[in-house]
Amino acid sequence: MSHLVLTEDAYLKIAGIMLYVLLSGLIALICRIKLFVSHYQLSWWKAIIPIVYEISAAGKLVGPKKKWWGLLLFVPIAGYVWILWFYMTQAEKLNRGILLGLLTAFFPLFFMPVLAFSKKTKYIGEW
Repeated sequence: MSHLVLTEDAYLKIAGIMLYVLLSGLIALICRIKLFVSHYQLSWWKAIIPIVYEISAAGKLVGPKKKWWGLLLFVPIAGYVWILWFYMTQAEKLNRGILLGLLTAFFPLFFMPVLAFSKKTKYIGEW
């Protein structure tokens, strides 16, 4: 039976990947909290309740769909379509345009902060 031996370089690469994942998750959480509090007028804790509440609350504000529509996120191909629809509609409801929504769907780490912290962002949907 052979054992896998990792070098110091491999440990550094693994640590770098873990740090990247941690920081990108933290940035996404901060942006989501900013969107919920400043633009959607919801409590900050609603943004951190995992998946189901956050998706249903944001989905309800973004579009006229039912709460269960967010469960399509878990269906393999429909999930990708749902993410594209969600970010495009979210950017449109925040008065930022569909292009920023598409960019946010494909590069959320870079464009979610633009959507959340821009002074031009203002929610124009109905409460």
